[in-house]
Amino acid sequence: MTNPAPFADTQAALEGFSQLTDENFSLSNEGTILWKQAASAEPVSIAQLVKSDAYYAPTVALTIMEHLNQEQVKTVEERLSRWLTDTVKKTFEFLFMLEHTQISNTARGIAYRLFEEHGIIFRPRIQNMVKPLELAERQALSRLGVRIGAHYVYVKDCLKPASIRLMAILWRIANPESAEHAITPPDGNVSFAVSEKAPKRFYLTIGFPIFGDLAVRADMIERLNSAIFEKAVDGRYVFDPALASTIGASVEQTHKVLRDLGFPSHEEAVEKQPAQETEKTAEELQTEETTPTEEDTKETKTVYSLKRVKPQTDKKPKPTVKSNDKKPTDKPHKGKKQGGSKKPMNVMQDKSHGHNAFAGLDALLKQQSDKK
Repeated sequence: MTNPAPFADTQAALEGFSQLTDENFSLSNEGTILWKQAASAEPVSIAQLVKSDAYYAPTVALTIMEHLNQEQVKTVEERLSRWLTDTVKKTFEFLFMLEHTQISNTARGIAYRLFEEHGIIFRPRIQNMVKPLELAERQALSRLGVRIGAHYVYVKDCLKPASIRLMAILWRIANPESAEHAITPPDGNVSFAVSEKAPKRFYLTIGFPIFGDLAVRADMIERLNSAIFEKAVDGRYVFDPALASTIGASVEQTHKVLRDLGFPSHEEAVEKQPAQETEKTAEELQTEETTPTEEDTKETKTVYSLKRVKPQTDKKPKPTVKSNDKKPTDKPHKGKKQGGSKKPMNVMQDKSHGHNAFAGLDALLKQQSDKK
């Protein structure tokens, strides 16, 4: 489809452009900003997001500049940048809340790591921080939407469709060399097939860690884990094919997920589950009178041990935003109590507290205000 020139009638198009509501703009999965000039009009492409030094504040580059002078280009770019900033802040408000809360040093360290990792972390990587948490600290994190699972620590709102979609767009903009195979999952899917070239870091960032050829939403992994422990007897879980429906996968894929999570398994002959009682014929009753063989009473099943071995995982990924700043200490300083009335550090402003995961957002707003 030919993209019309939205600024052909420059004066009419620019009149009140800076006062347009956010509903006039939208973002495609490819990072293209679309402008809907009227309710009945087709949206047109007017800008493209481009990689910048700030993960959450990519550069807005106009794609249609004919009929516009330098001052007019500046007006359009500033309005689109303001829309993008507001959209990111609104969508990821739950991540900003991690920075402004009054919590203890240990819990704040976990909040910082979640902030840095875009809302989800493989639990073994921060187990030394999770293990000493007291009940009150866990409750404080829970009120912020943080969920501490057996395998992942994540912010629950990260798994909402709007958050997943925008995070996927920002990741592709920040990592153009891997964008081709970074596919956004369909809304509502708890798992879906991925290619061999699928970037694992991308899928973990949007809350869908990869197991073999399957990406599974993190909260479903935790639900799968809970189902196994609930049905286990004496530390052993006899695999039930119905478990596969928990993550919307095949039986084979579910076995792969369990083994990647570190649950060792073996094949074993176990007692058959009794069939549902029904009215039996005389012939069936006569058959029951014979002595049953082992083949009649047992069947081969996959049995999992709940004593997990070290699960398969990737090496620690490089942070998306480069920084030479010092990261916060996981343990509180000697002689200082955790919590208390001490005012928490501002992660976005205090350089000693690590790199700024949301770098550029507030600076962008201030820059726009100064220009006005």
